[in-house]
Amino acid sequence: MTLTPFLAMAGLTLAMAAAAAHADPLGDLTWDKRVLVVLTAGTGEALDQQAALFKDAENGFFERDMVVFAVVGASRIRPLFGPAPKVDPAAVRARLGVPPDAPFEAVLIGKDGGVKWRAEAPVAPAAVFGVIDAMPMRQNEMRRDESRRGQGSAGGTGTP
Repeated sequence: MTLTPFLAMAGLTLAMAAAAAHADPLGDLTWDKRVLVVLTAGTGEALDQQAALFKDAENGFFERDMVVFAVVGASRIRPLFGPAPKVDPAAVRARLGVPPDAPFEAVLIGKDGGVKWRAEAPVAPAAVFGVIDAMPMRQNEMRRDESRRGQGSAGGTGTP
């Protein structure tokens, strides 16, 4: 019995898995974070307006396990909430199908890695949160968090 075909198939499987992992520039965030990417042709009024709208929404982003960053032009990443992931801006644009000369687009990516929502103008945090809060995974998170809060205060032991 020879192992050559088995080893070749195993090697091919590993190579395909590695290629798939590298194909998605945001793959490291899958199942961990929701990602909101703001893509602009360059710095300007729309990006400044979006950053200003998000300025006081940090608690909402944190509660929803989010990372928010901008891809500016073809080559620059600007964090808007949380640390910007170490990603290739061109690869992010390619994955989301947004060319470098597109004036503005905001793209919400769920924890499963799928595109959930797009906007072509600056958006209020409440609009983004509304989309997220309607998602089944987020609904489960909110129920779990509510249950934990209820357990922590119900039947208190008086222990400090």
